Amino acid sequence: MKRNRSPYLFYGPDARPEHLAPRHLQDNLARLAKENAVLLKGVRLKDIPGRGAGMVAHRRLKRGQKILRVPTQLVHSLHTVPERISGRLPPDMSIHALLAANLTVDGMAGLSTWKDSLPTLGDFNTGLPFMWHKELQELLPKPARELLKKQQDSFHRDWNKVAKAFPDLRQDDYLHSWFVINTRTFYYATPRTEKYPPVDRLAIVPIADFFNHADTGCEVTFDKDGFIVSADRDYHGDQEVYISYGAHTNDFLLAEYGFLPAANRWDEVCVDEVILPKPSTAHKELLQGEGLLGPFMLDSETLGCKKTQAAVRLLCCGSRGQWKESLDGEGCGEHCRGEAYTLLRSLLVDYSAMVGKAVQDVGGLQVGQAAQRELLEQRWRQVDTIVTQALSHLQSLSVL
Repeated sequence: MKRNRSPYLFYGPDARPEHLAPRHLQDNLARLAKENAVLLKGVRLKDIPGRGAGMVAHRRLKRGQKILRVPTQLVHSLHTVPERISGRLPPDMSIHALLAANLTVDGMAGLSTWKDSLPTLGDFNTGLPFMWHKELQELLPKPARELLKKQQDSFHRDWNKVAKAFPDLRQDDYLHSWFVINTRTFYYATPRTEKYPPVDRLAIVPIADFFNHADTGCEVTFDKDGFIVSADRDYHGDQEVYISYGAHTNDFLLAEYGFLPAANRWDEVCVDEVILPKPSTAHKELLQGEGLLGPFMLDSETLGCKKTQAAVRLLCCGSRGQWKESLDGEGCGEHCRGEAYTLLRSLLVDYSAMVGKAVQDVGGLQVGQAAQRELLEQRWRQVDTIVTQALSHLQSLSVL
């Protein structure tokens, strides 16, 4: 795929909804802000070639400047779900499921302008692996496959409960709402939401959800008066302004949001497939006892996370005592490190071959959309880049 200066290679649900032109999106946003006393200062929505919609500065912004304030009355979370909806659902429903039900059943009172600006279910199809053909899903890297499985389980569990309470709802309508909530909500801690797991403390914050993601971005805070977005640095006119969705890998961003950043300092690769088969049962029990039995990760700057290094050293060390000392950086001399690096290189060569086969397998498929296959292939090429960088790092240590 042709690259531009954008940090993204491909957009899924963050793209401009196909049913709305950029001018209409901007008009909707301005109307929503005016009707609800939203402070929108120095930024506007703009159509970015090859990217879809994003927030850009329309004049110079200073670091620390408040560029968006969404008042509490416009924030929708657990407290805004009507009793006529929550009362018909089991008490153990997640906030995610409740908000999706609310959006599907009555569209959320007062948010019709925001709802008209949302991506359609069709807009989600390209980027989100949940929507892909099964053969494409099976070729996702392991972390993305595992996230997808959790999504599938969560959605079907939620839908089964919602369908019993609201038998006239269509599954596709609920699926659309479910992914709107999944991709566009913010963390929101209140005395009521703190009873739920952190990942489920969600709130819809209209307008703020049009900021795109980058490794680092504007500060997002909330208090009793609402959500505030403040510039993280100085911006010049027409420069895109980002927030960060968190320190996530590209597998996470692909599975959860449907896009791949070209540059992501948090990206890493899971190499479980080549490490997990190697330790004996006793070694696995030893790793498990220390909380080190995977996942085994590798990034572009280090030779594996602590768990990866621990597993490789265990396979090389002559004794349990020597291995435990090596966990603290002791008891692992030059010879031990050399053996570990040699083994790691061998494992990564094997994993590189697996990556090459995955790229080949994706290229041989005809199912799904061409853009879906392209996105999946691009992810595997990113994985290959990280593995290649690690192999080059090992080579530079002159231990091979």
